[in-house]
Amino acid sequence: MMNKSQTYGERRVAIAMLDSQFTNMKEHSNILHKKVQEDVEARDVAEKLSALSAEWGLILQVSTDCPHCHAFAPIVLEFAQKYNFELLAENKGGHDFIGIEGVDDNGEMLVFNPTRETPMLYLVKSDGKVVLPISRGINSEDQIIINIQNIDKHIKRLF
Repeated sequence: MMNKSQTYGERRVAIAMLDSQFTNMKEHSNILHKKVQEDVEARDVAEKLSALSAEWGLILQVSTDCPHCHAFAPIVLEFAQKYNFELLAENKGGHDFIGIEGVDDNGEMLVFNPTRETPMLYLVKSDGKVVLPISRGINSEDQIIINIQNIDKHIKRLF
């Protein structure tokens, strides 16, 4: 039984090597191949986000007394700088917030956040006509990217 199983496995591998329909190069099992593929995908995402930043900006809705906002702001600031997004911190009074230029919260975001819970991160088209929430609460840079990719895939083509 073991010999038959081994023979079957060897033949299956040989057939897979000969027929490209059995090979998904993006999901290859080889560790070295996976590492190269991850690098390729990371460069692709970085290029797409940098291109996106030409027409879109970020607004971080904060409250000056919110500890979560103070923890999330440096993550968002680093993300914005890395991909060249314009970043504004929206809060009552329009005060700058941890190195992020402030703008006054005049109620425009109430549609997306009626209770004004913070922190909230939005992707905003440069003309201001399209606003997409991309983070509620604290998220990592990786999760922000995943959220943007999900919006691109399921809701609105961004890239």
